[in-house]
Amino acid sequence: MYPPQVMTSYFSPVAYFPTVIQELLKPWISERLFHRFEADRYIANVSTPVLMLHGNEDWTIPPHHTTELVKARDSVTNACVEEGYDDKGLACSDVLFLEGAGHHTVMESELAQRKVRSFVNAAWKSASKTKKR
Repeated sequence: MYPPQVMTSYFSPVAYFPTVIQELLKPWISERLFHRFEADRYIANVSTPVLMLHGNEDWTIPPHHTTELVKARDSVTNACVEEGYDDKGLACSDVLFLEGAGHHTVMESELAQRKVRSFVNAAWKSASKTKKR
């Protein structure tokens, strides 16, 4: 994600400016950011399976940011291949968007809890099989 995208998300006062003003401010904001928010750049280098959960009512980080992370992750064709995760039934990238969940309420959902348990169990089994080689 381009760093100013995060700063112009709903949690920022900049988000209340007209789009034209936001676009004009992006270069200025980008030059002054201490934290670069370059998660898309880093996630492409993770060689283990990744689970992303996001509430569609998240007013802190918009859901489309998670969609962008999934795209960045999936653009790396061999992200999990070298570890052999893909042949053990564990998706390299898995994402769950939760209807009605906010930024701090994602894990209140039974569906999210089941998804995390399932993902962790699959990762544990996969890691155990890989270790026995």
